[in-house]
Amino acid sequence: MRNKKVICLAMLILVIFGIVSHLNNNSNIYAIEVSNIGVSLIENGELCRGVLFSKQINQLKPGKIYQEEIMAQNSGEIEIYVRVIIYKYFKNQAGEKVIDISPQFIGVGVNEENWVIDGRATTEERIVCYYKYPIAPGEETTAVTTMLQISPEINNIYKLVNENKNSGISITTVPKCNDYKVQIEIKIDAVQSHNAQDAIKSAWGVDVNIDSQGTLSLK
Repeated sequence: MRNKKVICLAMLILVIFGIVSHLNNNSNIYAIEVSNIGVSLIENGELCRGVLFSKQINQLKPGKIYQEEIMAQNSGEIEIYVRVIIYKYFKNQAGEKVIDISPQFIGVGVNEENWVIDGRATTEERIVCYYKYPIAPGEETTAVTTMLQISPEINNIYKLVNENKNSGISITTVPKCNDYKVQIEIKIDAVQSHNAQDAIKSAWGVDVNIDSQGTLSLK
């Protein structure tokens, strides 16, 4: 019985040795090529980073429409679907986000013809958008944003310079937000178009439909 165990063990070692030798001699058979996912932001025709707009509020004219076209480019090697998150808020002189003025005063125009806005994930400060169509390597989306506008209603927000009404000195007022900056930031990410529904659910936690033409819609 002991001799049989020794023989079986020796045969097992030979089989394992043969498998390892085969893999070593034919390693090119098992090489896997991994394709890269890449996506870039383009602002008004120029490559850019996430902070797109940061201007002192007194440098802007409330009610005026400012062109702000943001699009995505597939800079990777495979076809992708894209998500863009737009953040809009005010900052003080120390660079801190302020909460005493609503981000609703910052209007951002979104191209809803080719982009889907996720109403469940969108807030006063954040707009979540998905491009409807797959993007091939090297191609660009249409613009997700088309314009920026500061609401004229912002002029109705004031702070008192002198609150002593009985001093005989006239009270002057200045816009409360004069010292603030308007800040627009963009976060962009992408998933592969292969098995897109599962990939989007895994990466973004969102349920989508993909029709036979590849067009995306939210469930």
